[in-house]
Amino acid sequence: MAYNPQYTGWIKGKAVNDNEIGIVSFRESGVPGTHVINYISHEDEITVIHKAHNRRGFATGAYNAIKWLPGKKGVFTMKDVLHLSQD
Repeated sequence: MAYNPQYTGWIKGKAVNDNEIGIVSFRESGVPGTHVINYISHEDEITVIHKAHNRRGFATGAYNAIKWLPGKKGVFTMKDVLHLSQD
């Protein structure tokens, strides 16, 4: 929400109010991973889609995290592993 302060919260399902961002999640058997982000306004719609063809990318991320972790203490996210943190 830091990028656009007009939004005040996430909501599971379709957003009801203008200041909410709706989140919908589905688990489908046999689908390694499809991620879709939609921005819909009264004027237009923007869609970004990421499709994983297999689980190798997810396994590679886990492997990289395991290699990165030794000697570190605390709670981390993939942002830390990939050096994407703002800190």
